Amino acid sequence: MHLKGFDSHRLLEQISDATVVFDALGQQRYANPAFSRLEPQFQQFLLAAAKTHAGHVDMESNFHDHQQVTPVALDDGFAFVISSQQPQHHVIAEQTLQSLLTAMERDANVYMAAAKAIQQRLGWRWVAITRFSQPTSLEILAFTDHQSALEPFEYDVAGTPCEMVVDSQRFTVFSELQRIFPNYQALKDMGAQAYAGLVYRDAMGNPLGHIMAMHDSTDTDYGIAEQVISIATIVIAPQFKLRSAESQLQTAEALSRTDALTQIGNRLAFDDTIKGLRNSGKLRSNATIAVVDLDHLKPLNDRLGHAAGDRFIQLIANELSALGRESDLAFRLGGDEFAVIFHHYDHQFVERINAAFEQAIVRIQHSLNFHVSASIGFAALQEVEYDIPAWIALADQRMYAAKKSHALATPIPQTLSAGMRS
Repeated sequence: MHLKGFDSHRLLEQISDATVVFDALGQQRYANPAFSRLEPQFQQFLLAAAKTHAGHVDMESNFHDHQQVTPVALDDGFAFVISSQQPQHHVIAEQTLQSLLTAMERDANVYMAAAKAIQQRLGWRWVAITRFSQPTSLEILAFTDHQSALEPFEYDVAGTPCEMVVDSQRFTVFSELQRIFPNYQALKDMGAQAYAGLVYRDAMGNPLGHIMAMHDSTDTDYGIAEQVISIATIVIAPQFKLRSAESQLQTAEALSRTDALTQIGNRLAFDDTIKGLRNSGKLRSNATIAVVDLDHLKPLNDRLGHAAGDRFIQLIANELSALGRESDLAFRLGGDEFAVIFHHYDHQFVERINAAFEQAIVRIQHSLNFHVSASIGFAALQEVEYDIPAWIALADQRMYAAKKSHALATPIPQTLSAGMRS
């Protein structure tokens, strides 16, 4: 923009935006009243900037201290026009960013929080955040319908508006969905008319998923939609990587506490549970521990092979896991030794658990077609005045007493079919 005939200052005095005029060397020639009302520090910044930019007629508009500074080239100098009103796109960007960060900070489900924040900014009916589960398949991480969360699901992008977004990997809009995708029944069922979507990426530029918004009206502002969704992709991408890393860490930690053969807790998980009981103060509540040791595992391995032995271990783990309540936990401590912690104790309870254990052994015998058995010992925490090492030792002693009685009473192990033939 070039202004000529700049002899009178009356025009500038009528401009509501602060304006300051400089000669070609960057020396101030004139400033209107609005400029004089700017903060002195900001005025000094502009005067210094004028000397730096003197002679650069191709200067671009920029944003500083919440105000837009627009350079204007004149015949014999230049001017700065300072607008106190932020451009609409700056307002939308700032508000979107603030809404997203605030919502995600308050909600543990960052994806749902982000989807709701986007929906609030746009006013569109549906917003979804996805991730790629396969190159052409998307898994829904969050899906809102007027603030109501919908169940997650996975779908193939072929034939959907999302396919266009994935293929172009640019901001994509459709204003007449029903006409453009006449065979996509889901859109008809939803009544969706407008669509906007954009892929979000990691730091290396690899696509991670996409954000889409749909509306049941075509009376929408796609310019605002692009700004809001673009800001959202910038925020979501690092969150996605962070959550993925956290998920992988949690999975690794869970695996480190899980017995690979039986999928119940291992010795580390048992020790952590005992430590948690002590630290949480639950030791003063009723609790029972059962220590279990398998009998006749070696004869089973020798007679039917180690696969049968592994099967015995897996079957006993399944039975122990089902003995008590959902809050009760079974562990494989190592080899053929197990433990179960029950958060309850009375004599009737122990008798009921013991009877259920004996029935479980009968089921396992029939499943393996072999005379296997197991010894179990119970101890109540209150019996040892809440001394945890003594609690475990007492259950262990009772288990070995049961094992000794089994050894005296049980004949040489054999298959059930052989036993029936004899």
